[in-house]
Amino acid sequence: MSRKGEPRPPQWSPREVVRLRGYAERGFSMREAATLIGRSWPGTMRIASRLGIHFHGPMGAPLMNRNRKLGEWRKELTKLAAD
Repeated sequence: MSRKGEPRPPQWSPREVVRLRGYAERGFSMREAATLIGRSWPGTMRIASRLGIHFHGPMGAPLMNRNRKLGEWRKELTKLAAD
């Protein structure tokens, strides 16, 4: 709660909430979703818990989980090029 004379914290628009739900469904971590939406991580964590939006585990999916297969493919290419 804000005190008298202090600015209120910014409210979440319905569009931002939809984007947050989409990022959670696609396997983004909570930190990645906050960064992409342009909000702080604690604020994103609060709104997600209030709305019942669940990420994968308490801290979210592993960083860049959605690109893991691409990273593995690049490692294989690098290994083949070095031989």
